[in-house]
Amino acid sequence: MIGIDGLQRLVALVAKIKAVQLSPEPSCISQSPPPSICQSVETLWSNLPKANQKRLVSVLSQMLESQMAIQTQEEEEDEPQR
Repeated sequence: MIGIDGLQRLVALVAKIKAVQLSPEPSCISQSPPPSICQSVETLWSNLPKANQKRLVSVLSQMLESQMAIQTQEEEEDEPQR
C-alpha cells in the first residue's frame, strides 16, 4: 500500500498537473507539463512498489474504460435517430 502520505503526494501532484493544464499558455509552447512535474511523477512512480504500480494501472484502466463508455453512450444519445 502507498499509505496516506503517498496518497497525499499523489493528490498534490494531480492538482499541480491540472493547474498546469488549465493555465493559459502561448501557442508556441508545447502542451506537455514542465519537466519538474514530469520528474516528480517519475520519482513517485519509481518509489511505488511493483504491486502498487500494477494495482494503480489496473484501477486507472478501469476508470478510463468507464469514462470512455459514458462518453460513447452520451455521443450515441446526441446523434439524431434515423
